[in-house]
Amino acid sequence: MAKEAYGQHWSPAEKGVDILYDLAMTDLAETGKYFDNDKGFYSEAHPDAYDNAKIEELVSLSSNIVLR
Repeated sequence: MAKEAYGQHWSPAEKGVDILYDLAMTDLAETGKYFDNDKGFYSEAHPDAYDNAKIEELVSLSSNIVLR
């Protein structure tokens, strides 16, 4: 299912750990920028991340979620 949806299998957990460790413990992190895990470097986020109307809609929908 993941391969069909995303074109690849999920990466092992170690890859995520390594990325987060490197960003936290080295000077690789650039505050305020989007780090693309798949590419391994900073790039532009999905266009929706910059769309204020979509952001407001997401916040509105999220505020209606009740966790139990």
